[in-house]
Amino acid sequence: WFAMYPDTYQETMGRWAIHQAHIRSPLEGLRAFVNWNTLSTRISLYWESFNPAFWLFGDPGVINGRAPMLVAVAVFALMGIKRLLSGSRASLAFLLLAGLAVSPLAASTFGQHYALALAPTMVIFVSLLAGLGVLEVLESRRTTVRVAGAVLLVAIPLQYVLG
Repeated sequence: WFAMYPDTYQETMGRWAIHQAHIRSPLEGLRAFVNWNTLSTRISLYWESFNPAFWLFGDPGVINGRAPMLVAVAVFALMGIKRLLSGSRASLAFLLLAGLAVSPLAASTFGQHYALALAPTMVIFVSLLAGLGVLEVLESRRTTVRVAGAVLLVAIPLQYVLG
């Protein structure tokens, strides 16, 4: 593939931050990859992946950019996290929360700013947590929780259409 499309090689290796000098000297490449500036930039990008403003309102740099998550889904996801942490299924809680924590690593490793395309698993884990939140609402004995849950469920298509 690289022989037929030589431009692809430069683009791929540049995206992975592997330069020709690092191929000749892998130790120098490793030092460049784990130096303080690179690590701090990637850690910043990792934490930025959890930015609620991006998830709920979209990327500020994109005109008419839609938010990747609806507000009601975020509320249900928080309720799902509460359900997991208060329940007896520690292994399921660990699996879902660890999956959510690991999912933005690809985007932050490649230095992508708000890269939803590189973290599709993040959406999957948030959706699973939101499903548990909906179960929490449906199984609740409190009328206020059930009414609030119904309002949030009705708000989902409304925010999608109006959003």
